[in-house]
Amino acid sequence: MKRLFPETLLGQPMTEYVHGEDALAEVNKLHGKAIRAEDGAVARYGSGDEVSEIWISRAADGREARRQAGKMVHMMYENPKSPFQYRKRFDFEGVPVYPFVGMGKSHLVFFTGDLIYWVTVPAGDERQALSEIL
Repeated sequence: MKRLFPETLLGQPMTEYVHGEDALAEVNKLHGKAIRAEDGAVARYGSGDEVSEIWISRAADGREARRQAGKMVHMMYENPKSPFQYRKRFDFEGVPVYPFVGMGKSHLVFFTGDLIYWVTVPAGDERQALSEIL
């Protein structure tokens, strides 16, 4: 999966890369439960307050990726205790992107094919990050 991640993001080098079972364990911990994923990887870029992250999980197929991404967006949007606030969905190069803000960063949720992405970047850098990832 490492080929899916840019070597740098927003001018920051990749400082950490976790894949396979270790990445899936991080994804499950983040969700508070096990998700159905065939594979997963997490990359972090930069350091300190400027850390950006890309989380990718691989679903069984595109239909399942769409279902999982939709469920995640819906649960974040509907949860009154969520630290994330939804912003208006937009398309980036034909990919529907569901943006949230919270915890001092922007968070982008989207899927392409059988891959589900969660991208965390500083506010204002969303489109640049997407252009580097997609």
